[in-house]
Amino acid sequence: MNQPSFVESLLNNQETVVNELAGDPEENQARFNVYRNNVFSSLIDALADIFSVSRQLVGDDFFRAMARVYIADNPPQSPILNRYGDAFPEFISTFVPAKNVPYLSELANLERNLLSLTHCPEYPTLSLDQARERLSCIQDPARLTLALPKTAHICRYNFAVGSIWWAHQPKSLFQLASTEIEMPENVLFVKAHLYGQCFVLSEDEAFFLNALMSGKRFEESIPDSEKFDLGASLAKFMEWQIFEVIHES
Repeated sequence: MNQPSFVESLLNNQETVVNELAGDPEENQARFNVYRNNVFSSLIDALADIFSVSRQLVGDDFFRAMARVYIADNPPQSPILNRYGDAFPEFISTFVPAKNVPYLSELANLERNLLSLTHCPEYPTLSLDQARERLSCIQDPARLTLALPKTAHICRYNFAVGSIWWAHQPKSLFQLASTEIEMPENVLFVKAHLYGQCFVLSEDEAFFLNALMSGKRFEESIPDSEKFDLGASLAKFMEWQIFEVIHES
């Protein structure tokens, strides 16, 4: 008996391994079934923890049934269960029973991104007080340099999954009832204070931060838009504590 055949038998409800075991076949089968159920339960629980908002949206029964199908074809490659499920968002996009929740795979992608960021290296960001103090020292705005951590990035989603995720967080100002789910959305991902975080951006805010992250100068990064309030946006970004560097170059 080798490990691949054991895993295949375990996850795909095959009896190959059981038939090779010595002893009473019925007793072996009963023990193997208990072990199989425990393995599936542990993996499903791990996915439910990682994709907790996705689970809340579709309900526990549907989520666990969907996760069980995924697990059968995607055994874990690492003993660290909280890193399991890299391919789960893509699986959801092809899972026919989930087609009536078209934004579910993107929401799962957002949750996967948050966990991946949490395991990335930490690049210390400025606290609100630190950011305010450094910004107040700028003499020439044309020489202002703003930098985000190397792991920061922006994803554009076809649905308002950032707002949906925030609507399920405690004490959030986002409300699911007022969310236009089919509205595309830009979401900033950044690691600050040990954990991956996400923030919903307007089109102009996404333009501004994408330009900064691509290495453009401060003045070049400001969008040509009457709707963009630079002062209000900077205040919000500093409150989010997303800047690693604020200085005059």
